[in-house]
Amino acid sequence: MKTILFVCTGNTCRSSMAEAILKRMCNPADELRIISAGISAVNGSGANSKAIEVMKEKGINLLDHTATLLTEKLIVESDLVLTMTLLHKEHVVSIVPEAERKIYTLKEYVQENEKKNVTTDVLDPFGQTIEMYRKTANEIEECLVGMTRKKKIGVIR
Repeated sequence: MKTILFVCTGNTCRSSMAEAILKRMCNPADELRIISAGISAVNGSGANSKAIEVMKEKGINLLDHTATLLTEKLIVESDLVLTMTLLHKEHVVSIVPEAERKIYTLKEYVQENEKKNVTTDVLDPFGQTIEMYRKTANEIEECLVGMTRKKKIGVIR
């Protein structure tokens, strides 16, 4: 079973939404373990209320999400690490430099071999309006759909 790890800052917004969206998109036959963590997460914190609301609008339950602090072990045990920003990527690489070959920003991974000079960061909705959370969730979902189309991960149900 392959493990995909999403990483953001607090693991209450972007990475938790990415984890939930990808879990919904993948088939059980894909045999993927999809997890998320934050570089400054407080273990056990719940998802942000606006993230919960936006995921509910998409038919996804984020109420049971609990934040996880990023650890060296999580990085080492993952087959692919997808961060929400370039700074997150640099932080993850600094923890486990030998894992650099499997660490990408989400957009970098999806846009590989495509047009250059495209931003690598996913918008950070923290502390902003519900509309910004919707925009961020849609941005993440668009990236994940792109990954499945390119057969970079399993097939959409």
